[in-house]
Amino acid sequence: PALRREHAPALRELHLSTNGIGSEGVRALAELCHPSPKLAALSLHDNRISDEGVFALADAISGGSFVVEKVTLHTNPAVSAEGVRRMTEACAGADFAEPTPDRGPTPYIPLDHTPQRWLERGDVDK
Repeated sequence: PALRREHAPALRELHLSTNGIGSEGVRALAELCHPSPKLAALSLHDNRISDEGVFALADAISGGSFVVEKVTLHTNPAVSAEGVRRMTEACAGADFAEPTPDRGPTPYIPLDHTPQRWLERGDVDK
């Protein structure tokens, strides 16, 4: 498995964007990460997540079995307004808005596969 249960508590950030993850994968993440990591950030944008996955994650966060400060979920077109509402109620750091040049952070992964970092305003030429 890509993520082993014994490593989950040590995670601080988990970036799973653009991985083709569907609702079943998000539900498994929400239900099977015990003990829960105390994540500062969970990136799930640009996947195939629907309301089913968002509801499972929102329920886990609300119930205290999954701890995360910020979740990015934009570009998951199958998430309805109800999914956005439930996740926003569960997690104050839920973010469904797509990044624009004036809004970030934007994930940046160099082609040489060095560790991921967040793209900062000074990294972009105007």
